[in-house]
Amino acid sequence: MFRNTKELVEVSALVAISFILDMTAHFYFGWFWIYGGSISLSLVPLAIIGYRYGWIKAFIGGAAMGTLQLFFGAWIIHPAQVILDYPLAFGLLGLSGLWMKQVNSSKHWVFYVWLSTFVGSLGRLLSHVVSGYVFWADGEIGIGVWLFSFGYNTPYVAGSFVLSAIVLTLIYKRYCKVFQMSEGTNFIGATKIEDL
Repeated sequence: MFRNTKELVEVSALVAISFILDMTAHFYFGWFWIYGGSISLSLVPLAIIGYRYGWIKAFIGGAAMGTLQLFFGAWIIHPAQVILDYPLAFGLLGLSGLWMKQVNSSKHWVFYVWLSTFVGSLGRLLSHVVSGYVFWADGEIGIGVWLFSFGYNTPYVAGSFVLSAIVLTLIYKRYCKVFQMSEGTNFIGATKIEDL
């Protein structure tokens, strides 16, 4: 799966950074969402994996990050949450890598950074909403279960999307080389966006 040790170490380090960013956000802001969730920058390192190595490795990295969360403070009520709220939800953030070539080669890279982070965040949101439906299906919450799950999960996933897209745009604008594909060369050969 990984072509060399450097690639494996880089992906592992970015997964660890993603995990630390998510746990830090949960520590400071987790109290606001009593059933889990927080606005975090965990998408940023996972998107960088996707832009450098493609969506499959970013999906694997996200799933690994979600699995780490299972071992460090997961809140599980229903068995479906083990998959839906952790490995799958964070693995779907790796869909940002579907636009790896466009982010690395297009003059419209800002659009593709925002599109890719939106699609990854949408995948995460859908996974959390389905998990919320499974979790709340037996309870009496007073409104439609789907609506409650969507309303509960959307603010923090949307907040994470916007914050991460802004940070990724700023990083790329200053350090275009960070997103270079694994082959080591950017399609356009620029190291800063001003060189475009």
